[in-house]
Amino acid sequence: AAVTFGTLATITEAGEYTVTGQSDDGALVVNAPGATVQLTLENLRLTSLFTAPISALDADKVKVVLPAGTKSILTDADRAEEKPRAALHAKCDLTVNGEGALEVIGNNFSAIRCGADLKIETLTLTATAKGDGISADGELTLAANITVTSGGDGIKTEYYNAEKAKKGDVMLLSGTVNITSAEDGVQAERDFSMQGGTLTVVAGGGSEL
Repeated sequence: AAVTFGTLATITEAGEYTVTGQSDDGALVVNAPGATVQLTLENLRLTSLFTAPISALDADKVKVVLPAGTKSILTDADRAEEKPRAALHAKCDLTVNGEGALEVIGNNFSAIRCGADLKIETLTLTATAKGDGISADGELTLAANITVTSGGDGIKTEYYNAEKAKKGDVMLLSGTVNITSAEDGVQAERDFSMQGGTLTVVAGGGSEL
């Protein structure tokens, strides 16, 4: 199925959706309780002035796919950190992968924010944020070529309740990760592990790890 943008497009059912085109003030919301949703971004240019360009408010799992030979760009506006505070935002498990490229610009606060487990795999990702670059409340797994420039922490995990108290690891499995951050480069709520790949960090006021 294809999603056509007006001001706001909402996905309410499980399935695979192809998202393409350009909007200077639009947004895509996933509100499909218990469902698995795949969003394939094909040279999408999506800016939102009023919310996150892509936000998964309710689902079991959401997968964002970047096909080979494509580049998509997501940009939000500075809304005084009004929620959702990220240009790519999910309250459920989120996987971002593919052989293409994704640029995420978080002018409100974060570039990517996940309230559960976050996996970033195989693609080329550029994340620029006023605050934290990439953050998750659960496990954060990296296996991609990633460049983060942030005014806060570069990559971080955190949790807010007892259900997630055993999570919070940051795991680098493969790929090349370059972080330039004003605060910590990588801040893991529990442990940071590097099983492969390369990591380069320039941290301003915080620590590299």
